[in-house]
Amino acid sequence: QGWFVCCLVAVCVGFVSGCIEIGREWAFDLKLGICVNAFWNTRYECCRSSPDELDCTAFRRWGDLVGSEVGTVIFLNHVSFIAVAVVLATYSAWLVEVFAPYAAGTGIPEIKTIMGGFVMKGFLGARTLMIKSLALILSVASGLSLGLEAAYVHIACCVANCLARHFNKYAYSQVKRRELLSGAAAAGISVAFGAPIGGVLFSFEVLSSYFPMKTLWRSFFCAIVAAMTLRTVAPLHSGKLVEFAVSYHYNWDWF
Repeated sequence: QGWFVCCLVAVCVGFVSGCIEIGREWAFDLKLGICVNAFWNTRYECCRSSPDELDCTAFRRWGDLVGSEVGTVIFLNHVSFIAVAVVLATYSAWLVEVFAPYAAGTGIPEIKTIMGGFVMKGFLGARTLMIKSLALILSVASGLSLGLEAAYVHIACCVANCLARHFNKYAYSQVKRRELLSGAAAAGISVAFGAPIGGVLFSFEVLSSYFPMKTLWRSFFCAIVAAMTLRTVAPLHSGKLVEFAVSYHYNWDWF
């Protein structure tokens, strides 16, 4: 059951991170304009059939929808960019403040505390998972200087904690649940940087206070499956696992 739950957690973490990347891209494009034919499409999806993305007529900037003169269009584009960014950032802060205060911050110190044996009810709950995912999309898309790695670790641990409740092995054993959280943390770093081994080392050196050999292999398996799931979702449409990827001389297609 342990390997199955680890695999399930990894798949869910990879899928959630892919959805966050797609949502972040859509919200970022919302500062520029909107796809008039299908507002739910990103700029890439909206202009996929266009030979030149700059000349795409399906994606219209906000200034083009309102004004006609060049000066007016440029002014409206700047104002709409700033206004949408402020709205996204404000709404993100409001969601966290009202619905899930535990979603604020990185979550790393609290997760280290939980790994050490303390119980913090609600910190890894479903509400925190949903609000943190949505707030992360809005805040990053607004242009705030925020990183994804710590947030992904918190989100991954929330996913693991929510799934652990449905399996007796982890629902009634805090020790087993902490082992699952170690694997989830490795998966979070894996989808943030595209580095499964780095995720295992982060979980081992930074977060976990108890890390037996069995947990090491399951954490590595969890990180690998999460990275492969994210690659399957392919939110960047570029063949890369993450936005800032290292280029090699050989393509590891088999992996």
